[in-house]
Amino acid sequence: MIVIVKGPNMNEKTRSIIASAVFCLSLAANSPAWSQQRSEVDEDRRTPVVLRPNEKTAMLGDMREYLKGLQEIFAALAKGDMTAVAARAQ
Repeated sequence: MIVIVKGPNMNEKTRSIIASAVFCLSLAANSPAWSQQRSEVDEDRRTPVVLRPNEKTAMLGDMREYLKGLQEIFAALAKGDMTAVAARAQ
């Protein structure tokens, strides 16, 4: 729990900035990349997926469509249009 004490020269904006900075730093300190040992980060255990050219084209197209959908969802969320969010999420 973080408690910020009101100082004589601290206004609401200053307290808000300090609280935001402390929150962001606490998130960064808890990230998995910082908590793992260096040898675990360097070891790549992924297995390559080999696709034929037509499969690769289809996969990349699907990924682009997914990202386009996310952008549309975020734009609708920013406008507060939950109907558009629900429609695009389907």
